[in-house]
Amino acid sequence: MTLWNRGYTTDYISDQFVQQTRCKDGKITLNGNTFNVILVPQCQYMPVETLEKLAQLAKGGATILFEGGPPADVPGFYQYQRRQAAMQKLLDGVRFDKKQGAAVSRAAMDRGCWMQGPAEDMLSAAGVAREPMMDKGLQFVRRTHSEGFHYFIVNSADKPFDGWITLGVAAQSVVLMDPYFENQAGVAVIRKAADGKTEMYLQLGPAQSCILRTFTEKAVNGSAWAYWQPTYPKLLEGTWKVEFIDGGPVLPKSYEASQLGSWTTQPDAEAQRFAGTARYTLEFGLADVKADEWLLDLGRVCDSARVSVNGQSVGTLWSEPFQVNVERYLRAGKNTLQVEVTNVAANRIRDMDIRKVPWKIFHDANILNVEYEPFDASNWELRDSGLLGPVSLVPLKKISPTAGNSVIAEN
Repeated sequence: MTLWNRGYTTDYISDQFVQQTRCKDGKITLNGNTFNVILVPQCQYMPVETLEKLAQLAKGGATILFEGGPPADVPGFYQYQRRQAAMQKLLDGVRFDKKQGAAVSRAAMDRGCWMQGPAEDMLSAAGVAREPMMDKGLQFVRRTHSEGFHYFIVNSADKPFDGWITLGVAAQSVVLMDPYFENQAGVAVIRKAADGKTEMYLQLGPAQSCILRTFTEKAVNGSAWAYWQPTYPKLLEGTWKVEFIDGGPVLPKSYEASQLGSWTTQPDAEAQRFAGTARYTLEFGLADVKADEWLLDLGRVCDSARVSVNGQSVGTLWSEPFQVNVERYLRAGKNTLQVEVTNVAANRIRDMDIRKVPWKIFHDANILNVEYEPFDASNWELRDSGLLGPVSLVPLKKISPTAGNSVIAEN
């Protein structure tokens, strides 16, 4: 986790899988996957067969890293003296050369090498790139494709991210994609830093995600990704009409509310055990305010929402942030917003266990909790359900990131 939090991508490997690795052009391959190095965490014991394989890989051109140094002994007592002697003979043939003041020492082994020292220092010495975006609260998954890399990036911080990030790989161009909606893609703004690394301008709200497709040598032509600067939000106020349209065990009564909140707080007892969908409808006025785009922000949603504006389907929102651009659906004057919110089944399961309804129909171990005891949801607290808001419209102004640290608003 230390390496992950520092922005290094890793996979775990066992002694058995080490035996299946190969070295090609200085890279380590396993079942079609390619790795830059093998890093051995600090350990005292290792099977001599594993150490011999690591030596073989290094002689073939691979880089093997030993945190704190190679292991000193073999595990177990079966033929201990023979195996220990074999390990010692191998280690006696390895000479680590440490430059004065350096944290990492290196032992040349034909076409490759072994290294020993602190893990991150060795990774840096081996040329393994980290993803600095982790320092800014952005988490990622990175995979290769035929012309570069794919990234899945999530903003795990509790505040929006708006600025430049440094990529751990070189790129001539980057395409940004929205995982929420089809055909939401564009060419990102990138620049070269003083150290030659690729930097990209990125905007992500809290818990928001995006997909990147980088191209190592290809300059991609296409529509530019749109960057936005929010201004003062307009809170949507009025009387919400709430109608339960699908689910059970019984549809609760419809109601109206000037303040949004969990439908479980309604006096109708059916609302507390309901699992399904409720339709929220609000009519609101919109003056002829100039904006390049309007962002609909639903606030808190429990747990997914289908949105339509003026009778036109906008899309389905299923994770934070519950936001979507709606400028093309709006009109000056009167507008109608409908949000169909579906909750999860927790409250219904809770109610069935309270009333001893036989819903667990598996015939082996049935349903168990994390302690392998019979599952019982009767003591669960009620889970908030529905549209909790606040719901607002945010005017957006289109901006153009520049090669410097500033952005320029477009007219």
